[in-house]
Amino acid sequence: MKKVLFIATVVKTHINEFHLPYINKFKSLGWQVDVAAHNDFTPKDDLNIPGCDKYYDISFTRNPLSWQNIVAYQQLKKIIDVEKYDLIICNTPVGGVLGRMAGRNVSTSKIVYICHGFHFFQGNKWYKNIVYRSVERFLARYTDCLLTVNREDYEAAKQFPLRMPGNVHQINSIGCDLYRFDLPSCTKQIMRKKMGISKDAFVVITVAELNRNKNQHTAIEAFYKAAIPDSVYILCGSGNSEHELKEQVRALGLEKRVLFLGYRQDVPELLNMADCFLFTSRREGLPMATVEAMSVGLPVLVSDIRGPKDCMVVEKSGYRFQPLDADGFAAGLRKIYNMTDTQKNTMRKFNISHSKKFAIEDIVDNVFDIYRRSGF
Repeated sequence: MKKVLFIATVVKTHINEFHLPYINKFKSLGWQVDVAAHNDFTPKDDLNIPGCDKYYDISFTRNPLSWQNIVAYQQLKKIIDVEKYDLIICNTPVGGVLGRMAGRNVSTSKIVYICHGFHFFQGNKWYKNIVYRSVERFLARYTDCLLTVNREDYEAAKQFPLRMPGNVHQINSIGCDLYRFDLPSCTKQIMRKKMGISKDAFVVITVAELNRNKNQHTAIEAFYKAAIPDSVYILCGSGNSEHELKEQVRALGLEKRVLFLGYRQDVPELLNMADCFLFTSRREGLPMATVEAMSVGLPVLVSDIRGPKDCMVVEKSGYRFQPLDADGFAAGLRKIYNMTDTQKNTMRKFNISHSKKFAIEDIVDNVFDIYRRSGF
C-alpha cells in the first residue's frame, strides 16, 4: 500500500478547511493517509480528521524563528525517516520549509509543495522579499512538484531550480465546495430574524482570521466612513487582533452595528444573509472566502493584490482598492449600496457563474492528473 503524508502548521483551520477532499481521493485510490500538524482544536479532544489513518501532533508555530520549530523539525524527520512515505505533501510556510528539509534525504519520497501564497510579493518590503525568495529558491532543490494558486507566484516559481525532473504548475485555488453555499432563498430572512437584523438592513460581511495581515482595521474604518443608514457589519473569525478591533469599534461608536461572531460553522448561511463581502487583506495566495462569497452571488470589495486579482473581475464581480485605502473601500460600499436591482442581479449572476471555475471536484481532478503525470 502506498503512503502519503500531509504536512501543515495546523489541523482545524488548514487541513480540515482545505484538504479533506484530497484525503478522501487518496483513500479511494487505496493509499494510507497520514497527517502531521499542530492540534489547534479547542478542546484538543475534539480533534477529528476524517479519512486520516495516522495523526502526528507536531509542535509547529507560525513564527519561523521560534525554538519550537526546531522541535517540530526533529519530530517530523523521525516520522519521515521511519515511515518512508511515497509522497509528502507540504503546506503553509513553516510546514513547507520543515517538511521539505525533513524529507530531503529520503530517496523513496517524492515531495510536493502546495504554495498558498509566497511570502515575497509585489508591494512587500524589498529586504523581506530577498530573504523569502532566497529561502524558496534554496528549498526548490528538494521539491519534486510545486503547485501555485495565482499567476504572480507561478511566474516566480518557474525561475526556481526544482529537483529534476520536477515541474511548477498553477491550479485554480485549492478548491471550493460550492454545494455547501447553494442554499434556499429563504435563508436570508431566516438568518436575519434569528440574529435580530432588519430584513431591509444593508449587511456587510468579512470571513477571515482577525489579525494584522487580514487588516480588519481598514475594513472597520471604511464601514464607518461609508455612513450607510441601517447597515450592519459582521466579522466572522477569531485571532490575536480581536481586542484591538473591538477597541476601535468602541472608539467609533459602532458597538451596535459591528458584530464579532468568532469562528463559525454556519458561514454558508451567513454569506447568504449578507449584501456585500468586504476583504481588505494585505497579503493573499488565493482567498477562498472571496470565492465562497462570489458563489452565493455577493458583490465583493477586495484588496488590489495578488490572489484577489486572480479570482474576481473588476466591475463585473465588484471592486478592488489598495489594502489601506479606507476611503476607497468606503466609496465602494456606497456604490454597491446604491446599485439598482438590475445591477445587483447582473453582478450576482456573473459571480455565481464565475465561481464555478474554482469548484473543488474539478480542482481535485486537476491536481491528481498532475500527480499522475509526475509519476507519483
